[in-house]
Amino acid sequence: MVQMEIKNRKVARGYKTGRNYFSGKIICGDCGSFYGRKVWHSNDKYRKVIWQCNSKYNNEEKCKRHHL
Repeated sequence: MVQMEIKNRKVARGYKTGRNYFSGKIICGDCGSFYGRKVWHSNDKYRKVIWQCNSKYNNEEKCKRHHL
């Protein structure tokens, strides 16, 4: 089972293990990049955890998918 998991991780582009269950599992339908966990308003009462495409602001052509 370990060898099969290593093989699966090599195939998945950008796969990273993380402390969160969804890390490396949600893939953007627009650009194919993984979604990452982001925190909005981290220091006030409106704090919110969202999942956003990691390529949202990386390229000149921004990913058009919304956050989850």
